[in-house]
Amino acid sequence: KSVWTDSYPFIEPDGVTYPGLSLAMPFYSGERLAYVVTADFTSAKLCRFLQGVKVGRTGYAFVVDDRSNGGHVFLAHPNPDLLLQKRGTA
Repeated sequence: KSVWTDSYPFIEPDGVTYPGLSLAMPFYSGERLAYVVTADFTSAKLCRFLQGVKVGRTGYAFVVDDRSNGGHVFLAHPNPDLLLQKRGTA
């Protein structure tokens, strides 16, 4: 079974920190675990992709991470600056 992590901070080569997440996928030889492949994904490229996605006349697409603790985190948005702002707790 593949496993996705909760999002966590990734530091991009430009020094900016973006949310990211990792995927781990096991591979078996018969019943025995042979190896695990992992991949890390940052939201920086996804944000750039979302800038070109049009939803109706004025809408836009965004990605929300449903955290294992029941919380929610914006993972990708056409305006990546929104991901980099600190949010107050209400």
